[in-house]
Amino acid sequence: IKADPRFVLNLPAFLEHEGALDLEGLAEAARLGLRFLDAWTGGKAAKLRLGFADLAGLLAALGLAYGSVEARDVGAAIAALARGAAEAESGRIAE
Repeated sequence: IKADPRFVLNLPAFLEHEGALDLEGLAEAARLGLRFLDAWTGGKAAKLRLGFADLAGLLAALGLAYGSVEARDVGAAIAALARGAAEAESGRIAE
């Protein structure tokens, strides 16, 4: 069984020095990751997947308990941002 191509974003890499999350950089990385996967597969993959690494490390750096409501909200927001950026890029590629 061959797995779908995947690009993984290391979430703590988007933490800025003052403790904020670089949302613009994260969205750009998601777009670039999708472009890379599309080019790598020659545009022939049925699915392209973006993944995340070290959500726990990011949440700890933000001072959030892993199981807290705030942590879940951050995780959901990151997933929504990345998905939106990737889907928008997918539309641009399709044009």
